[in-house]
Amino acid sequence: MNAPAIFAGRTVAGLVAVGCLSFLAAVALIVAGEDLFPSSTVDANAFSESAIGHKAFIETLQRLGIRVLVSRSDSAAKATPDDLVIVAEPPVARAEDAYLRQLLQAPNVLLVLPKWLAAPEFANRRWAGEVERLPVQMVDELLQAAAPAANAEALQGSVTWKPGRLDAKPTLDDPQLMESQRLRPLVDSDQGMLLGSLTGVSRHLWILSDPDLLSNHGLKRGDNAALAVGIVEAALPAGGTVIVDEVIHGFRRDPNLWRSLLEFPFVFVTLNALATVAILVWAATGRFGAPVPIAAPLKAGKTTLIGNAAGLLRHGGHGGAMLRRYLAVTFGDVARRVHAPADLADATLADWLGRIGKVRQVGFAPAVLQAEAEAAATTPADERRLLQAARNLHRWKQEMLHGPGDDSSGRRTSETGSAQGGRRPGGGH
Repeated sequence: MNAPAIFAGRTVAGLVAVGCLSFLAAVALIVAGEDLFPSSTVDANAFSESAIGHKAFIETLQRLGIRVLVSRSDSAAKATPDDLVIVAEPPVARAEDAYLRQLLQAPNVLLVLPKWLAAPEFANRRWAGEVERLPVQMVDELLQAAAPAANAEALQGSVTWKPGRLDAKPTLDDPQLMESQRLRPLVDSDQGMLLGSLTGVSRHLWILSDPDLLSNHGLKRGDNAALAVGIVEAALPAGGTVIVDEVIHGFRRDPNLWRSLLEFPFVFVTLNALATVAILVWAATGRFGAPVPIAAPLKAGKTTLIGNAAGLLRHGGHGGAMLRRYLAVTFGDVARRVHAPADLADATLADWLGRIGKVRQVGFAPAVLQAEAEAAATTPADERRLLQAARNLHRWKQEMLHGPGDDSSGRRTSETGSAQGGRRPGGGH
């Protein structure tokens, strides 16, 4: 007797559904847990929507068709000679940081000096409530880490810009400029440079002293957006990618195998693997069409044994040998039962049986049966001819022993009824 089920079918289905959802949720957290909830920061970075943030600048570049990668791991290692690494407003506390020095050694770098510190607004943590300007001495530390002997300075009011390499003119209030004998001025005034460049043997460094040019609140003023985009286009080699480093702001994300499986181009391998698993599960949980019937077990008895033996002989191509053997056995059995002389064999026996057949009005002659069997035996592949010759032999035997005529109604007696053929025509021969 079967034991009663512990859970009802509906309960089991619910438990399986909950388990599957939990598994999918765990995978989602592993793959995209860091991206499910956006960062609510007011600092100067690519994710910030505050006044001093850079999110609008990043989106502007993307909408203009410039490839932009916001990097959260090993930005310098990702950069090729055709790419531009943007290090926008790194924290002043990291002026001597080894990671910053590594970024500055990339083939093409745009360094944007910091200018502001912001505190979030109480009602909206994504907006800047209070903004304070950094002391210029702290900005100097970052500037000299990139270009020794350079100095930053904070000006009050507006300045008059000189004609430069870029046509657009910046619109800045109280700009932060710099002075350096090593930097080649690209956008400058009588009071100092806004944008300068430093070219080495294998690298190009651009330094933007005032981040208000590309911040969320300054990008929409005057020609600032056109100038900011122009700077990027001038510094970016043709066909390259802008790599915006955010590790320097604390947004490091370690490599994740599961996340990589869902990113191009590995996502195609993942889809193929999932399709394979789905097909295997489908094949294992259902069947195609009606079930294959179970083969019947072998039955005991002579019929099964004879059938198996005949099948083996037929499979081996021994039809001709079987027919010759059947001919000899049939002639011998008939000769014995009609009391043929014991010294007769082959042609003489066939002649003797032929004479007996004429007396009994048998429709087949032994000599003709011999020729037909030999012709069929020489071409064993023609199974229909073999079978016809065997049938003629069997019919000849029946007529020799029981007389000619139709026995479709089964009126003839069995061959085993009398070994002597009692009460049969010709039984005394």
